[in-house]
Amino acid sequence: MQTVSRWVRGIMGVGLLWAAPMAQTAPWAVMVDSPHAQISTLDFGAIPPTVYGPFLSGQLGSAGGGLFDVVVTPDGQNALVSNFGDSAIYRISLANPTNPVATGCISNGFFAEDIAIAPNGRYALVTDGGFSTNVAIIDLTTASFSTSITYAITSGYAQAVSISPDSQTAVFCDYWAGKIIAGVVDPARGLISETALSCGNTGRPVNVAISPDGVTVLVADAATNEVYVFKIVSPGVIVTGDTPVVRGLLTNQAMQSIAFSPAGDRAYVLQNGGGTNNTLAWLQVNGPGNVTVGGTNVAKLISQGQSQLFGVDTLAVSVDGVWALAGNPTLSGSTNVLARVNLSTFAVTPMNVSTQFPVGVAFVPTPIYAFAADFDGDGLADPAIYDSRTGTWTAMMSLQNYARQSVSNFLGGPSYVPAVADYDGDRLSDPTVYQLGTGSWRAKFSGNNYTQLDAAGFLGGLGWSPTVADYDGDRKGDGGVYQETTGNWKIKRSSLDYAELALTAFWGQSGYTAVSADYDGDGLADPCVYNRTAGAWTMLMSSRNYAPQMFAPILGGTGWSPVPADYDGDGIADPAVRNDATGTWKVMRSRYNYAIIEATLGL
Repeated sequence: MQTVSRWVRGIMGVGLLWAAPMAQTAPWAVMVDSPHAQISTLDFGAIPPTVYGPFLSGQLGSAGGGLFDVVVTPDGQNALVSNFGDSAIYRISLANPTNPVATGCISNGFFAEDIAIAPNGRYALVTDGGFSTNVAIIDLTTASFSTSITYAITSGYAQAVSISPDSQTAVFCDYWAGKIIAGVVDPARGLISETALSCGNTGRPVNVAISPDGVTVLVADAATNEVYVFKIVSPGVIVTGDTPVVRGLLTNQAMQSIAFSPAGDRAYVLQNGGGTNNTLAWLQVNGPGNVTVGGTNVAKLISQGQSQLFGVDTLAVSVDGVWALAGNPTLSGSTNVLARVNLSTFAVTPMNVSTQFPVGVAFVPTPIYAFAADFDGDGLADPAIYDSRTGTWTAMMSLQNYARQSVSNFLGGPSYVPAVADYDGDRLSDPTVYQLGTGSWRAKFSGNNYTQLDAAGFLGGLGWSPTVADYDGDRKGDGGVYQETTGNWKIKRSSLDYAELALTAFWGQSGYTAVSADYDGDGLADPCVYNRTAGAWTMLMSSRNYAPQMFAPILGGTGWSPVPADYDGDGIADPAVRNDATGTWKVMRSRYNYAIIEATLGL
């Protein structure tokens, strides 16, 4: 009773404990080499940034097809690239960015050019670079990368697309009719509604961007030096902005790409044409739908060109807002040099990429992972987050009334995910990370004064995610991995000198995350999977001879990540979830008949 009341008091007061923002970095980017149908990755954690590649020559369709756009999934684990001439979208694993792997291909039978991924990671939209109303909707909720539908827009053509931060509204550019089309997306059917608005009598909208707050929409024009401004007022509903048109950019150049700053107070515009080098301008976002010119020709870029590509993002801004990368907005006048722009000084640094001709560019998100573990040994789980951008760990320590403690650059980094357990049996959870692409593990054991231990290729690899728990009941965490596409598991039990146990088609499938824990309190971890869409928890209870059991009621679903742990100190794991957008945690406490407690922890 006392432990639970202490937890409630602690989380209700968390807002007063911490207000400092976390440091952000953008350590990796991806660029496509259009004429050669290959990619390279760029490590921005190095000074100067290091270029790796080129990669995947001959695996991303024909070189003559034209590799154009690149986008990265919100979890930073996969990229999608478009091959225009081959009418194909390729998926690439970025789990190890120094060795990307092609993992799938989808074709909807039209010239694939622009791609947008929904911020919730559930679907992607692809538009046609020709004369077509077709839009491909690719299902990203399964690991197979094999399901898509084609939707025909009824209000016009679709040459470029952007998706709002809430993943509900899509905005398309109709280049030929000089208008935009907006609607609510149903990933299973297409647009539920369509609204069309004109970009003026001479408008040729070629690209579109939506602000981080999901309100301001900016449309790049390929025929003039104007940017059109709109506002999203509700899902699928768009109106003309308070400043309908932004004028005052370079008169002899049109534009290809627009990219917002992370804060949404600025938007950067890549202009080209006029027989001179491409240039960078920036716009000041004064409020929703209210945009003015901030600066023109603030940076002279590397390449030249007289035309544009439909929707292809040849300009990208890092997640910390420090850098911009600019590729070639067209193949005419292209060079084999990327422009790296310091957005504080607008100084341009050329990045030679050998014989490649960079077109689409994208920075790789490196997300924050939430979990809970007993770091202070009092029997109560401590809510925590791990920032894979910097290897920073932050926990709310129950023994200290849930005061927040944070350690920067402690363990891990990009491509590493948390795999925390008490591996040495001293009742203290040991910070541990698992590298998704290689199956390598890094741990800092509390019983060894948190000295780092590296185990290269210990368990897992590409396509496997960690599911660590005490499967053999010896009070030590056992390394475990789960392959979502097959339901295969591999476990190394500490009581058997870490001999590997392979379980084929054991438990789970595409769309399910492994969340093993001791849900029945018998000292043995129960294999469990969580449906990321529906929020259903299904487990194999060790106390019932591992018979399947569906946990009721439903907890979580789309937008919620599982964070099960023993929050109330009764020796039984409590199902719990965290909202990825708001930081709200929901815990079903076994001690209290699984009543739900909810709090926004600021984690």
